[in-house]
Amino acid sequence: MKFNLLSGILLILLLITSAYAFIQKTDADAARTMAEQNEEVAIRSEEAALRQEKIAVTLKEQLEMCRAKEQGPR
Repeated sequence: MKFNLLSGILLILLLITSAYAFIQKTDADAARTMAEQNEEVAIRSEEAALRQEKIAVTLKEQLEMCRAKEQGPR
């Protein structure tokens, strides 16, 4: 009788531990997926910032050229 009770308790503990491990793995997978998505968003944001910086440089150059034309030859 003791052996069956002890086996039952150990089996229940094993099931609880397995369920907890599965939940932890699921949480870790979700966190990893979110991190990957956040990294992708960060990369796209960085690329957009670089494009905007290039546009700003181009506009600044065009503005300087227009100002130079307005002043004419000296």
